[in-house]
Amino acid sequence: MTIPLTAGAAWLAKVAGYKRPSGSHHPWPLGGGPAPIPIGAAFNVVRVPAASAASALRRLESLDTPTGPVLAEEHAWSFFVPLWLTDGRDIPGGLLLTGADGRQTLSCPRPGQPATRSRYWKTVPDGSGQLLEPAALAGALAYAYVTATPQWTGTEDEPPDTAERQAGAL
Repeated sequence: MTIPLTAGAAWLAKVAGYKRPSGSHHPWPLGGGPAPIPIGAAFNVVRVPAASAASALRRLESLDTPTGPVLAEEHAWSFFVPLWLTDGRDIPGGLLLTGADGRQTLSCPRPGQPATRSRYWKTVPDGSGQLLEPAALAGALAYAYVTATPQWTGTEDEPPDTAERQAGAL
């Protein structure tokens, strides 16, 4: 039985080079599982540690910011960003993947099909090609880091927990 593609799956299939994707013509293996989708063809990817990414996504959603697709894995999440982002230095804690070598791919489960616990869509592609604005991601990650990290006021001799770490080393 051929299962029709969702709009998001059809978009990813087109990114993967399938000019006329269909329920039987797409990059996903017959038995299920993820497909390699090229990075740098329609989007770049910013990889972020999972805990920070979860907090950043909550922040973006609270501000009603369109996030575009977000792929979650156990230790890191991938945010899809525009191709024009070629320098990730302004994305705190993120690693920018551009596919500049022509070989980088992102292993994506098929939207609309059951995912695994180790790789799933946090925000499913909707087929529109909507991507996350890098400035919005940078702001949400900065907010996530500031609200997650105990603040050192500078009035103590050393940052918090340094004395505790030193005491444990004795």
